[in-house]
Amino acid sequence: VRGPEAGVWIDGDPRYLARAVSNLIDNAIRYWPEGGTVLVEVRAFGNEALLSVTDQGMGLPRQQVPLIFDRYHRAVPEGVNIPGTGLGLYSVRRIVEAHGGSVEVWSELGKGSIFTLHLPLTQPDPRVPPGGRRQ
Repeated sequence: VRGPEAGVWIDGDPRYLARAVSNLIDNAIRYWPEGGTVLVEVRAFGNEALLSVTDQGMGLPRQQVPLIFDRYHRAVPEGVNIPGTGLGLYSVRRIVEAHGGSVEVWSELGKGSIFTLHLPLTQPDPRVPPGGRRQ
């Protein structure tokens, strides 16, 4: 996990945003059968908070990329048994869009994927000490 020490600030429902990030991390692990390191990176860029989940797993065929956020769509290669319902990435997109953001994916078959959440950046709460919680 990488991010700036001072944090990146957004307005949102932590339960739903945690579910979106958890879905991306779970997919990165499930679609990388050999295992490896999954990188989660948070940063500010312009007026957006960016959260990326990167893996070097199976990747996706180019024709599947536009479909993966559709409800019930699964991009599981033939002969590979990976359980799921086809709702995880659909949920990610819905949650991020409900927070005024968007999600994008870069993927290459056999090389892995990068999923990036774009969320509106806000100013930090002055009552919260840097790196801490409000008392």
